[in-house]
Amino acid sequence: MSEGSKLPLKVVPPLERDFYRPHVGGGAKKIFTPVDADFRAMLSSQVIEVRDHFVAAFKAFPAVPAVARAKVRSDAVAKSHRPLKVLSTKTCPIIGAEGLGELLLSVTPRGLENLARAIETDKTQVGIANLSTLESFEAYQPSVEMPADRIAKVKLFRHNNPDFDAAVEESFYQMLRGFGIREPRELRYGRGLKIYKLELRQPELVQALSIYMGTQSVGPFPMYQPVRSAAVPVRSAVPEDFPLPEAGTDYPLIGVVDSGTAVGDPLLSPWRHAREVYVPEADQDNSHGSFVSGLIVHSRSLTLDDIYALHLHARLVVLSACSTGLGEISGDGVAGLSRAFFYAGSASVLTTLWDIADRPTAMMLPRFYSALQHNQTPSEALRTAQLSMLNDLRRSRLHIETLRGTVALPPSPVYWAGFTLSGEP
Repeated sequence: MSEGSKLPLKVVPPLERDFYRPHVGGGAKKIFTPVDADFRAMLSSQVIEVRDHFVAAFKAFPAVPAVARAKVRSDAVAKSHRPLKVLSTKTCPIIGAEGLGELLLSVTPRGLENLARAIETDKTQVGIANLSTLESFEAYQPSVEMPADRIAKVKLFRHNNPDFDAAVEESFYQMLRGFGIREPRELRYGRGLKIYKLELRQPELVQALSIYMGTQSVGPFPMYQPVRSAAVPVRSAVPEDFPLPEAGTDYPLIGVVDSGTAVGDPLLSPWRHAREVYVPEADQDNSHGSFVSGLIVHSRSLTLDDIYALHLHARLVVLSACSTGLGEISGDGVAGLSRAFFYAGSASVLTTLWDIADRPTAMMLPRFYSALQHNQTPSEALRTAQLSMLNDLRRSRLHIETLRGTVALPPSPVYWAGFTLSGEP
């Protein structure tokens, strides 16, 4: 063996060919379906139908853009396939999405004409690939639901264009003044949202809102109230889920004051040290006690696969553990618990941005739930709870017990600003 081969560390000099500029762009754009004359004619005619649908509206509000919906093929919904060349600021730019594969477009008479022309004439590789992702165009019809109490949440479109957004808002105010409403209450839910609280006493106002191009939706404010917890069965437990205690291993004793476990439970009985009974066996319901005991015996982390498998109809999911709003960053955003719960069917998810402290969280969440019970929306309730916490912290009203005695918590954002709401406000 040579002397050099015995060295534990080797220096490998870099070569010139080791340094190169990587290829950017991901290759040629994928074409999902043949873009022939018939396909172009179909899409172009649909764009013209959208223009004709809004003729009267464009005449009534010439400065206000309308909104159209573009349906994308189910196999082309990835962000990398978005038809950004065809749907550009020169035609009808994308301003949002509504449902999987449904893009919302900001449309004007000139933009629609340019889009129809691009559909008919764009023969570039990128243009053809863009067109192949599209299935249809149609005029957007706002969702209108009359609240029982006639107090409605009215949401306006935002076009990512200051002039267009100002025109939408000014025409909206102008329309309301015609019905005697001079100062509608604006709800500041967050940047990029225009939401108003209106009392709809006049049927004509409802009709006007339903045909106004700037209206995205009209509906009742969501009502939230505590509900009974529900479990979603996945499958029956098997012995592999609950291995037997290991001989010679000391396990801590945990007392479970609950509904108890069944006497002959084959999975939990080997772990049970003692059992005290105060309710006749025939009258016992051991489901919750078994659930708690099972978590103690063989708990595991909640994984994204578990959540994606759920079918929820929840208006709000609260994840009050540490850093539940974090996750891996991908091209489509943050791939974490929030996205999984949205996929499973939740309308809103409340998560945390860092490791939250137990005591302040225990103080703030009851205030959040109390605000929900007083008919506030989740975003309003979160704001109410956070401002209440901040006010108490500034006045040194919140204390914790430490080894040095009772200590007042400082008004640091660490103690009150860790929660964030995603989804429906």
